[in-house]
Amino acid sequence: QLQKASEIHTILFDKTGTLANGRPVISDVQMVGTDVDVGVGADTDNQSGGTAEHSEADILWRLGCLERNSEHPLAEAVVNYAKQHCPDRAWVDPTDFVATTRQGVTGQIAGVRISLGNRTFLKAQNVPITAATETALVDLERQGKTAVIAELDGTAVAALGISDEIKPDAAAALRYLQQKLHVEVWIVTGDNRRTATAVAKQLDISMDYVIAGALPAGKLQKVKELQNEGKVVAMIGDGINDSPALAQADLGISVGRGADIAAEAADIVLMKGNVSDVCVAIDVSKVIFRRIRLNLFWSMVYNCCGIPVAAG
Repeated sequence: QLQKASEIHTILFDKTGTLANGRPVISDVQMVGTDVDVGVGADTDNQSGGTAEHSEADILWRLGCLERNSEHPLAEAVVNYAKQHCPDRAWVDPTDFVATTRQGVTGQIAGVRISLGNRTFLKAQNVPITAATETALVDLERQGKTAVIAELDGTAVAALGISDEIKPDAAAALRYLQQKLHVEVWIVTGDNRRTATAVAKQLDISMDYVIAGALPAGKLQKVKELQNEGKVVAMIGDGINDSPALAQADLGISVGRGADIAAEAADIVLMKGNVSDVCVAIDVSKVIFRRIRLNLFWSMVYNCCGIPVAAG
């Protein structure tokens, strides 16, 4: 692995948990089609949801209930936000719960169907995305936030912005890899292109080297594509979705607090998870391997000169 690390041409970084902190929070809630009618203290058991209007607090409570049993970081952000804004509500478990990987979730809370997901998920639920909803989503995405839509009984009711701050050392680390170590740097993210563009600007990375909307198969395919070009490829990730790409890459690097399966698939585990540690790992590998080659060279020179002298 030392030799592989010293020969790296290209590095692919997953965004969430690697370049970003991996602790998403709800930063924005924009209502896009509801009027305040049902308060936080309303008796939701009596709401059929067919024609009733719902307040922001009521919608947040339902979203918190929907996501409360999920371990996904985005779900945790929704639940924490709901608990902050609805501290006195009793939480219930959803019924008819369905989760679609990297798209969204849906279920029933107190007899009302509610969903939370991206555009693709809502369209699959036959939920129309209004102009107001699209405007809210675009506004959030241009700020580099993950934008999702809350739907209540077939109507989009809110756009939520989820932010995950870029790690303080990320931009400098990527710049060092490019300028000092002459490594080609790519970013792969499940965010759409608009959000990915905002993130790329923060990190000073050209969009030519950003892959947006990346699913696990897409990350794996990109690694193979770069390898077929004759490049030695490293993959940096922390999640289950990164595991196939980590295993395929010539060098897989996982951050220490990531998923266990990611750590098992990786060749190197960064215990602290700092992006700058990637620079250290690559730089040290190059120095050590260069020293090994130098030692072999001088050893050969010594033997070539010393053996004839010793032989008289």
